[in-house]
Amino acid sequence: PPGSLCKANPERLNVARIQISLTLDALVLYEFTIQVRNSLSVPFNNVWQFQAVQDGIVRERNPNVEGFPLRQLPMLRLTPTTTLAGVVDNTITAQMRSERPVPKGSSVLLVAPAGFIFDASQIASSFKRDRLVEVSNQASDDFQSSGSSIRFFVSKQAYVAPNAYFFVSTRVRNPLETPNPNFWYVYLNTEFSEHIDLRKYFPGFEISHKMPFCQVYPNSLPWNLGMSSDISLLFVTKYPIFVKLSSGDQIDRNSNWQLVLVAPPGFTFPTMNKFSDQCSAFQRWGGKSSYDQLPDSSARLLNCVVRTSRNVIINVPVTYVNETRYSFRLSATVAQRQEDIAAQEPWRLTVLNNGQLLHSGEGASPLLGVYYEAQWFWSPGPGASATDSSLA
Repeated sequence: PPGSLCKANPERLNVARIQISLTLDALVLYEFTIQVRNSLSVPFNNVWQFQAVQDGIVRERNPNVEGFPLRQLPMLRLTPTTTLAGVVDNTITAQMRSERPVPKGSSVLLVAPAGFIFDASQIASSFKRDRLVEVSNQASDDFQSSGSSIRFFVSKQAYVAPNAYFFVSTRVRNPLETPNPNFWYVYLNTEFSEHIDLRKYFPGFEISHKMPFCQVYPNSLPWNLGMSSDISLLFVTKYPIFVKLSSGDQIDRNSNWQLVLVAPPGFTFPTMNKFSDQCSAFQRWGGKSSYDQLPDSSARLLNCVVRTSRNVIINVPVTYVNETRYSFRLSATVAQRQEDIAAQEPWRLTVLNNGQLLHSGEGASPLLGVYYEAQWFWSPGPGASATDSSLA
């Protein structure tokens, strides 16, 4: 209605109070317009709140009004060479595209989550540089609990056109655990520190861990050339798997867990029949008492699929059990000729959660044509940490 007043809150500049001059009728659509200054980046929680207050009492409210999008880097991709915890030779490549030109002398600032450490001795970029990069491996409050940062400078003779793809790459040391919060930041500024473009709260990758134990155990001996055999996979992870808790300690049923098993050349995985892609003789328990069986549920069944002759994927449902020792068994066939078998290569097992690598392990290939007792029991050594001790 005419005569309504809008007053800004001097203590909270993101709050505006509109004083209504006349009573608003029920079920009638009203509108108003106010001028605001946009945020420099898209907020982490991009929602607005609306309240109707009378005599200090909230009569009606909507706390989740979806906000409008703001311009930011339309394309950003982070590609690590490895996600393994604690490695010192990881290389991060940040590929991006800006709708605005990046003039000569500009800078590209890459800020990592807490725990990453940049190494300026090995860097690369798609644009020419005439200045050394600036590296800061000290955490700064300016980036909201972020860690190290590295700044690349565009040469005075270089120029990045609008909507052109470009990249920066640097060596980095991975943290021992997945950072929390796990967000990366990219800032593009001119040589006079004027804003060009940015991207905040870009989700980072999960840090993966090496399995302390992973073993291929043949259940029938000897395993002769050209024969199929029943084998068990016994493995131990650093942290519990197949369970993901959301708010209220409730299981997130949308969490997607997978096991990927890759055999060396010379070994193949048969299917149940020629019309099926299901693994032959697959069972959710490997047969050893100190290892738990894979979880199964009526809502989402456990299944093993042969993707290639040497590669199987096991889709595993989530569970309430916090377990780190698991096993399963399936059938495998070995080649008829010894020269076709890469016995020196390991069997590789990886654990994926929503497509992200969390755990990886390698197990020695079983011996062929001989009787022997394969190792199956594992316990942490006397110098193991508290986390490792809990695995036993």
